[in-house]
Amino acid sequence: MIVHLPDDGVLITGDMLGSNPPYMGDSYPIEWTETLEQLKRLEFDWIVPGHGPAFQDRAKID
Repeated sequence: MIVHLPDDGVLITGDMLGSNPPYMGDSYPIEWTETLEQLKRLEFDWIVPGHGPAFQDRAKID
């Protein structure tokens, strides 16, 4: 689940994004990459991952 709070400039991604490479053992890689591409289209200033500190580096989506 992704939570987008556009008025606050926040994107909450849970374990989808983080400061380390994600564990993808039980994921759907094709859908995951499609979702990441859709995230890039959203307006936000901060990403709040499932683990680790919030960050602003949009390049981590790539």
